[in-house]
Amino acid sequence: MSVFWLAPQLVVMGLCEAFVALGQIEFYNKQFPDHMRSLGNSLFFCSFAGASYLSTMVGSIVHRVTGTRSNPDWLTNDLNAGKLDYFYFLLAGMGVLNLFYFMICAHRYRYKVSAVQVGDKLINLTVK
Repeated sequence: MSVFWLAPQLVVMGLCEAFVALGQIEFYNKQFPDHMRSLGNSLFFCSFAGASYLSTMVGSIVHRVTGTRSNPDWLTNDLNAGKLDYFYFLLAGMGVLNLFYFMICAHRYRYKVSAVQVGDKLINLTVK
């Protein structure tokens, strides 16, 4: 089996991350106050660092919790002895929980109100 079977999935994931990054930076630039835009952009890059630490922590916890004396842990070097499918089920479950958390946050979020001067009137607009 060739490693190139992974190429389509990795290309799609790279494109997804690129578009998400652009949208997230655009969101920070529009929704943060003007004097805090650089802070929003720095939080964007700090989120990558935090995600790396969290993924390492999840891997370490899975190694520590799932391994017993009679059975190797889920992420052992021997793929025939390990339970890699259980690990991916765990990641999928965490993704579903993250989706629900996102839906709650997105439902409760209120966009920043901006004002536009039209003639003598000041009209408040909600950016959507």
